[in-house]
Amino acid sequence: MKHILHTILLLLAMGLPWMAASQTDDYTDENIQYVSWGITAGPSLTDCRISLDNTTDAPDRTHAGMGVSAGAYLEYHITRQWSLQLAAEGALERIHAETNGDDNALTTYSIGIRMPVCYRLASKKGTWLFAAGPYSHFILGSSIGGDGTLENPFTRIIANDPRTGEPRFAMNDFNAGISLSVGYEFASHWQVHLCVDWGVTDMLNVDSHELYVKPYKIGCQVAYHFL
Repeated sequence: MKHILHTILLLLAMGLPWMAASQTDDYTDENIQYVSWGITAGPSLTDCRISLDNTTDAPDRTHAGMGVSAGAYLEYHITRQWSLQLAAEGALERIHAETNGDDNALTTYSIGIRMPVCYRLASKKGTWLFAAGPYSHFILGSSIGGDGTLENPFTRIIANDPRTGEPRFAMNDFNAGISLSVGYEFASHWQVHLCVDWGVTDMLNVDSHELYVKPYKIGCQVAYHFL
């Protein structure tokens, strides 16, 4: 619940300059600052970089699974070229894990937040879009299906916190990293994007420098930009 609250607060904070900008009718100055917004949707492939040697009940390898995401963004334009963006999306993601030749599909339901710096490069028929910045990813639910040889790592208890007594699961429900994208906006304000989310934080809930699980996602999105 706290993750959803954080998302709402961030969207409200970003909405304040949008409300202020909507009260200004004169946008003739090319350097005037204003806020626009858009909606996005598209498929994605998700996988993990893993190092789980000599651990019990761990997959031998993983490979990418198909998912889908949809969301919206607010974009604060500083100049014609530069802007700051806050994007939030809901996603269904899937990773396939193999154990002794058996395949298990781990499905997660999540909310992602991106805060990139964006650069626009005008062309004859549209605009090239480049963006880079941090992202946060909150997993709200998960399920696992397949041959039944792998337990869901988000619900598998490996220990109890000695101070609080709360269960400690094999994997955390939060990760963060760097988001990169390149896209193109047509004169009709439709956009296409190729996006990469590269996880930096370790989702494995074990104190070890040699063991880690770091996700990454490659997505293709279609968006519409409302000016």
